[in-house]
Amino acid sequence: MIALFISYYLLAPFRILLTNIQNFSITQKEPIQFTISRVKEFNKINHFLLEMTSKIISDYQLLKEFTENSSHEFQTPIAIIQGKLENMLEENNLSQSQMNSLIEMQSTLSRLSKMNTSLSLLTKIENHEFNNTEELNLSEILRALLKEYEELLILKKINLSLDLAKDIEISGDRVLVQIMLTNLISNAIRHNIESGKISLTLIANTLIIWNSGLPTDVNPTDFFERFKKSNQHRNSLGLGLSIVQKIAENYKYNDKLPSER
Repeated sequence: MIALFISYYLLAPFRILLTNIQNFSITQKEPIQFTISRVKEFNKINHFLLEMTSKIISDYQLLKEFTENSSHEFQTPIAIIQGKLENMLEENNLSQSQMNSLIEMQSTLSRLSKMNTSLSLLTKIENHEFNNTEELNLSEILRALLKEYEELLILKKINLSLDLAKDIEISGDRVLVQIMLTNLISNAIRHNIESGKISLTLIANTLIIWNSGLPTDVNPTDFFERFKKSNQHRNSLGLGLSIVQKIAENYKYNDKLPSER
């Protein structure tokens, strides 16, 4: 009994150390704080971890600042060029060839802007910068989002069948959950055929989105890689499912997600 008590007393600094490590996050601004121990070896470990976490936090802050600055600086010239292109398109003395070239440049700039936004979002998700976790009614969010796609579904003559259980709740950041669902629904519409079908099923712990798109020429699991896309859809950025996967991983929703067609 005495030996057990002594062991518990001697290992107390180690238990505190483990707790501090488990609670450490690179998003915090201060390194791990340690208590001074009578055991010299524990103090050496504490000193090493203090230096290591300080370096990790410093590197993270520098990377975060660089990402935010580069994203902002990237968007500014894009916006300027887009504005100039719009002004040029309004001119009346353009030939059809010039008009087509300007429209193509405008489309390319739009893709570049979307790519920058998507990559910035991926970085923020990977760095766990979204901390506003709350209980969300997934059933209600899905129904609200689907209303926004009604006109597009009619335009593409796509039949949508729903089987949504009521009041299915999940924990997460509302913005990220909406982005995840928007990407999945948009993919099901974009990578479909005219007069096609989409089936959406939501039950406890399961969300299934199926569409009648053409068979892919790529292994479906490869679509979770960045910039991986089918040759049938070269206009796709190839980032949608990467974002979906990162959000799902962040909140541990599910390792298996629907494939992008």
